[in-house]
Amino acid sequence: MPIKDTSVTETHIDVDGFSVRVKIEGEGPSVVILHGAGGISDAPGIKLLADGYRTFAIETPGFGESAFNGSSDSFRSLAATVSAVIDQLEIGDHSVVGTGVGARLALWHAIDAGEHVESIVLVSPAAILLDGVRAPTIPPSLLLRSVSTGQSSPIGLTSPTTAAQEEQIIKRIFGAGRDSELEKEMSTLDIPTLVLFGDEDYLIPPATGRLYREIMPKSFYILVHKAGPLIAHERPEAFASVVTDFLEWRDQFVYGHKTKVLNP
Repeated sequence: MPIKDTSVTETHIDVDGFSVRVKIEGEGPSVVILHGAGGISDAPGIKLLADGYRTFAIETPGFGESAFNGSSDSFRSLAATVSAVIDQLEIGDHSVVGTGVGARLALWHAIDAGEHVESIVLVSPAAILLDGVRAPTIPPSLLLRSVSTGQSSPIGLTSPTTAAQEEQIIKRIFGAGRDSELEKEMSTLDIPTLVLFGDEDYLIPPATGRLYREIMPKSFYILVHKAGPLIAHERPEAFASVVTDFLEWRDQFVYGHKTKVLNP
């Protein structure tokens, strides 16, 4: 599946004392992209989404190229900043794709400001962590590896300073253990949600996806074969195929619209 040559624009939105970087690409229905550790990334799978959607990649304050964030005291307050950026951009109705720790932001955004959220995609989400599993804070350049060879494959190096900055904010606001407040609110979300894990995720056990299915009334849990935690990099065509299918069909996604049978 070739990637089209779509135009990319970049802007900064001033909100809550932050200058928030936003990359906008493509045309079509709006999709907000909330990254994981390492800041905004040009993952091939995300760029494929821009073939049919207008994507807004928002760099979370304290991550990537942004300045140090010492004021946000929780993921919920950080999500409120993200929501304010979305409001200023006047995006209107949109879907939201959150990867890793960005999945927690996506959920809080939908919980507190979700009147315009049409669907949610959680990719290798770190919203629910089982005992002994920590929030992923390693830069994406060190995370990506071939699941067949186990060798690293850099995708754009994150500086040690940026990595340390991100780890500090995640440790400060993530909290220990499962977030009972978040999970209680998740159970009230009446928004179609896709939970996507790679079957060879080495950071968060893929079986964690079943917990989202149990908690969220309109959620679907899908495994991508031969993928680790960065599915949009490792299996971009598979990522784009399943996500675009879900964004189009939402709560009818579980039924194959071509075969009329349950998806395997």
